[in-house]
Amino acid sequence: MNTRTYNPPNVTIRDTPTVIVAGHARCGSSLTLQMLHAAGLRCAGRFPDFEPAELNVSRRSQLTSAFLHRYDAVKILDPFRGPIPLASTVVVWLDRDELQQALSQVKFITETMPGTRLKPGSTLIIANSLLTDRSRSIANLSGVPRIEVSFELAIENPLEFAHRLAEFLSPWYLVDPRVMARCVRPRRSGANCAPGMDIEAELIRGRDTDSPLRALGKRG
Repeated sequence: MNTRTYNPPNVTIRDTPTVIVAGHARCGSSLTLQMLHAAGLRCAGRFPDFEPAELNVSRRSQLTSAFLHRYDAVKILDPFRGPIPLASTVVVWLDRDELQQALSQVKFITETMPGTRLKPGSTLIIANSLLTDRSRSIANLSGVPRIEVSFELAIENPLEFAHRLAEFLSPWYLVDPRVMARCVRPRRSGANCAPGMDIEAELIRGRDTDSPLRALGKRG
């Protein structure tokens, strides 16, 4: 998956913007915040997940620019679920293969909530919803500079991922890609996982590039 950047015409970021790291659950948002934190940015919330109560989806309608601008970087999951104040912000959007992301969500639920039973076909249902929700989320983040980069790149080539983030952020922040990349640790299995992301190794190794969801259409 290629990195894509969008710079809307007639949009000038005059101040140092807040970086909104956005995506859907299991997209690598916590890892990305860990990388930005290691590079010296002030991130909302606490290590390692960086999820303060103020950014919970249940409080989305109360989210203000004043809160966002207390920090250099914030994590917002499921941006389609409510309005987001975008004044003086830039967006890092994290993509992931939809089927792999759905598998990861199911795996996370079953491993962290023992006894939970999901309906047959839940993985494909989730994957289909991710395709739909992506366009709605991107629409809710439009109008400000944005980079779209993949979770797979962060795991498989963290230094390249960090370089792409650093280049995008360079007009406003000077960050060291080498420091950021060290947040992703090599594992004996050959996959790279950030602390607390052990369950991703199996999925990355088994990723099917001919996912049945490809027939549902390419991303816009």
